[in-house]
Amino acid sequence: VPMSAGARPLSDMELAPLTNDSADIPAGAVLVKAASSSEPRKVGGSIAHRIRAGELPVVMAVGANSVNQAMKSVITARHYLATEGRDVCCRIAGRDQSRDSIALVIEEVPPSPDFVEDVQLKVGASTAVPKVAGAIAHKLREGVRVSVVSVGAPAVLTAVKAVAVARVHLQADGYDIRVKPDFVVAEMRMG
Repeated sequence: VPMSAGARPLSDMELAPLTNDSADIPAGAVLVKAASSSEPRKVGGSIAHRIRAGELPVVMAVGANSVNQAMKSVITARHYLATEGRDVCCRIAGRDQSRDSIALVIEEVPPSPDFVEDVQLKVGASTAVPKVAGAIAHKLREGVRVSVVSVGAPAVLTAVKAVAVARVHLQADGYDIRVKPDFVVAEMRMG
């Protein structure tokens, strides 16, 4: 994720009622693959094109670097679509934990004002996924707006996996999580 300039929050995290479309990969979805070598501009352009065509893109990624590129691609698609007054969010689904396989189900949503979180959770590569997932689920159950900030591919993977686990916890309560990833400028303290 931006490397020297900042970090990415899985921001604008919201709790939504669980619906029949909350399956991990809905029927009729169009798969878009993100690899560690993928260019976010190209994958983001593909996502935006599919949204404009009324399709339901699902971005598949395996491994930390691929998941990082996938999240950058969703952010890029959001920026492309914002110029048209459109926006997307994603539902994060863990596919195969042993291979760090993630699916991002992308769906169009109405544009919303800039997100201001009530609480910001900072996630590093060594942060325990269950701990972050529990914190996300707990705060969302309380009605608190949450953003998760991570810097670097391993930390982004940890954050994404935590959201996927929190989704499972909240689905038992009849809720789902949708996120709008974005870049932010983060202060980095050295030393």
